[in-house]
Amino acid sequence: MSGCIRRVLLGLIALLLGVTNSYAEQNTLRAVEISRHAEQVVVRLKLDKPLAKTPASFATVAPARIVVDLPDTTNAMSTMRKTVDTGEIRHIDIVQAGNRTRIVINLKRPVNHAARLQDHEAQILIGETAHPIATATGSANKAAALAMERNAVLDIDFRRGEEGAGRVIIDLAREQSAIDVRRQGQGVVIDLMKSALPEPLKRRLDVKDFAAPVQEIGASSSGDMVRITVTAAGQWDHVAWQTDRRLVVEVKPQKPNERGNGRGYRGEKLSLNFQNIEVRALLQVIADFTGLNVVASDTVGGNLTLRLKDVPWDQALDIVMQARGLDMRKSGNVLWIAPKDELLTKERLELEQRAQINELEPMVTETFQLNY
Repeated sequence: MSGCIRRVLLGLIALLLGVTNSYAEQNTLRAVEISRHAEQVVVRLKLDKPLAKTPASFATVAPARIVVDLPDTTNAMSTMRKTVDTGEIRHIDIVQAGNRTRIVINLKRPVNHAARLQDHEAQILIGETAHPIATATGSANKAAALAMERNAVLDIDFRRGEEGAGRVIIDLAREQSAIDVRRQGQGVVIDLMKSALPEPLKRRLDVKDFAAPVQEIGASSSGDMVRITVTAAGQWDHVAWQTDRRLVVEVKPQKPNERGNGRGYRGEKLSLNFQNIEVRALLQVIADFTGLNVVASDTVGGNLTLRLKDVPWDQALDIVMQARGLDMRKSGNVLWIAPKDELLTKERLELEQRAQINELEPMVTETFQLNY
């Protein structure tokens, strides 16, 4: 009897320890502070414990917002809204849903943003050239190693896309890179920071014969920055996205009275910037943004590096599916996403099952008397 009691007590102690550990793993958001450095505003999310990785974030164009998700984090702040009138920020909403805390930064207009971790803080950098600000913290060895990390351009190619669009395809040596894509004059400028450009790629490509808005592509380097210029003609719009180590800039002719969403995509525009994120987590971000129910097959997996700026959400979803060989079926407000082969096999089996049911049904004969 004493042995039974001892085992029960040990089991209760183990259960209590497990519960304690589960609570210990939970983080807490204590405060949200705002500071300004020149043209850049920094939103500091103060936590009890440092995060293991940079929190996921995405941006919307209309309304202009930046959304940051803190996983396994509870909100200990007394207020749900923080009124801010600094830079481009209007106010900040803090919402807790389950074991996740969401920070919604409402902006006056769409601007660039970046995220970084520093001690017990998650910092969101907001400004036209959002990038981590140099600080005095950290060892000199780490700073030197970071300064020596360089990306490289492996290839620059051009292809003609659908509806007369021109695609500039840039293959990179590394997924993680600092890239700035912007419209400048009658063209698009692509700057790759801390990157190298091989001598054979320092050239100009004349692509007028492809009957696309893109006329010329030039590549040059200055120090540790590579600049690729895309010269276009006529009325056009552009979108840019990065999947893994490939950066694609698509320049599409814009018809009169066309809003420029491109290729029939009608979704609300958003921006995404993720390094090595799980595909299932990325699908969840798109589901949260659209309000649709997304059901992913168990066979959907893998990681993806993705960089999108002002792209319709349905095009963003299309890019993710193309990058991982996925397809979708829509029923009402539910999206079923699975590998293409799996969906085709499922549909083929359903058709075969219906055909078998039709063959097994008994034959029925009826006689009708016609007046004419």
